[in-house]
Amino acid sequence: MLRTPTLFWLGSVGALHLLVVTSWLWSDQTSFSGYQVYEIGLLLTVLASAALIFGSEPFDVLRIWMAAYLVSSVGFVTIGLLLSGAVAGDLAVLGAGGIGSARLLGGAVLLLVYLYFRSGLLRWLALTPMLLLGVMASGSRAALVAMAAGLAVIWLRRKDLGKGGRPLGARQLTAALGWCVVVCAALLVMPATRRVIIDFLLSNLVFDDASRGGATLYLAARDTIFTSAWNHFRENFFTGSGVGTYTGPFGEQYPHNLMLNFAVDTGILGVAGLLLMLGWAGYRVLRCQTPLVVLAGALALFFLVCCIFAGTYYDARLVWLFLLVGLLCRDRVTS
Repeated sequence: MLRTPTLFWLGSVGALHLLVVTSWLWSDQTSFSGYQVYEIGLLLTVLASAALIFGSEPFDVLRIWMAAYLVSSVGFVTIGLLLSGAVAGDLAVLGAGGIGSARLLGGAVLLLVYLYFRSGLLRWLALTPMLLLGVMASGSRAALVAMAAGLAVIWLRRKDLGKGGRPLGARQLTAALGWCVVVCAALLVMPATRRVIIDFLLSNLVFDDASRGGATLYLAARDTIFTSAWNHFRENFFTGSGVGTYTGPFGEQYPHNLMLNFAVDTGILGVAGLLLMLGWAGYRVLRCQTPLVVLAGALALFFLVCCIFAGTYYDARLVWLFLLVGLLCRDRVTS
């Protein structure tokens, strides 16, 4: 059963998204694109289903879900490796699916690191190199930044993850560090993996721009997109312009940022509601000392950071989902 605070939070999240759905009604727009309304309908369906599925036995269901998540990630990498053998060792196929595969594989890395901190068994880190290569092959820098945020949560809460409240000892941490050094050296030596890393660095971090005086940081036009969305928000500060009415500088219908998405559609009211919902749930989840709740918080933060650089309302479903699951597990512990 959902406890009252969690139930109220879930209802508030639903109300926040219903605000987005109805936001075009008070705008001066005569037409709008309906795909984001469709996305919100899917999102609310996912959250309602999760509340029913996880409500009775959240820990057991979460363990099964995590196992399925890990199997899916490993299966994706395995298929990628089999396909890459048919194209002369081109491991770029590991990143097929772009940001979608990056989120899948990045979340799996966090899960494996969590299992290592729980058990101290180095074998849990064995698959992380290929998962990381998949993230790099996808070209998603957002996923790498998001992984750093999630790993920071796991590292800071490592005492809560260790058995009996004891974090990993110096020997386990040294073994993990040595493993990382050996793997990095091996990846740089092998031609196929070196090609993925070099392509990522050249194509996604730095590019030549004569107008800016040579090599510069590659931003994928996010600076232009975010500036346009911010100016749009300032012009419609209180109410926004309504869902589906925004068009960016390159014809995009959303600003590739969850907070700016709320800002351009619903104005300051929607942004305040978003920050309140994220902040309240995030605080309760990340303060809990239960290992699985810590993992849920780390994964929620991972997907939230991804949505800061590339995300629609439906892309944020895993943010709300892991926050909900974390709250349900926390409620079970405190009850």
